[in-house]
Amino acid sequence: MVTVNQEVIDRLIKTAKESAWCDNEEFMVDDYAAGNIDDAYYGGCTDGEILLARQILTMLGVDYVS
Repeated sequence: MVTVNQEVIDRLIKTAKESAWCDNEEFMVDDYAAGNIDDAYYGGCTDGEILLARQILTMLGVDYVS
């Protein structure tokens, strides 16, 4: 079994609490990136980090919503 120290959990919680573009039900990448492919790419990278942090915390049974 892998153990995760509190520093890692705290960093994951901080990331998971960030707002992701896809949190908006009416999300449309072009509305956020305005056709700029660099903004679209980095927005997708950021969303991926946020969503992965949320998934890991959920798998660990850690509540990050407060």
